[in-house]
Amino acid sequence: MQKTIDMLAKARELLSCPSCWTQHEIGRTASGNAVSVDVPDVVAYCAIGALTRVLWMTDEYEAASSASDMLAEAACRLFPERLSEGVGDGVDPVVEVNDHPTTSHADVLRMYDTALDTCRAWKAEG
Repeated sequence: MQKTIDMLAKARELLSCPSCWTQHEIGRTASGNAVSVDVPDVVAYCAIGALTRVLWMTDEYEAASSASDMLAEAACRLFPERLSEGVGDGVDPVVEVNDHPTTSHADVLRMYDTALDTCRAWKAEG
């Protein structure tokens, strides 16, 4: 569980300022061009893009899968009104929430914070 917590915390750190977050693309350069998260000049990430960047840097696939699940659970719990009927049929709730027109940077951080809180509570329970 600690690796999942670490991965979520690192991804959240990548999203720490509003200019570090983006919608509708996994990553963007300072000039706003859409890029993959593995390019050196990426400066902004979507919620999943930040997690993918941490995975790319760490190769912690099991922790990334768990972190993604925790984010999805947080997205569904916090923002059910922003999810389409396709969620669960291949539609990622984290992407849906991230790209929703009413979603703010603070909402994405809240999603991360909720996922982190859940992981920490599970870890404390043993």
